[in-house]
Amino acid sequence: MAILIDKSVIDDENSEIIKKGNAKVEKMKEISTFKTGLKRSSYETKKLKLEITDFEERAKDVQLYRVTKQTQEIIQGKAKKKDEEDKKRLENQMTSLI
Repeated sequence: MAILIDKSVIDDENSEIIKKGNAKVEKMKEISTFKTGLKRSSYETKKLKLEITDFEERAKDVQLYRVTKQTQEIIQGKAKKKDEEDKKRLENQMTSLI
């Protein structure tokens, strides 16, 4: 048994199906973009939390660091002066040997 249907009815149904399909694809693209942004935000949050932990650990290390006399001289810049004096002394010794 066959039923005759006007071609315009079939074309209308097909165009409606295509519209719904395109709308669904657009929604899926939006969801994908949103999920990507969400993952990026999650990654940034995790990274920043790890940086905070790292900075806190570094601060503890600095607070617990034992300052020796040599370290104090380095901080004050005296070690650089001593190195320059040693360099000059060695240069003078080299020139006197030549």
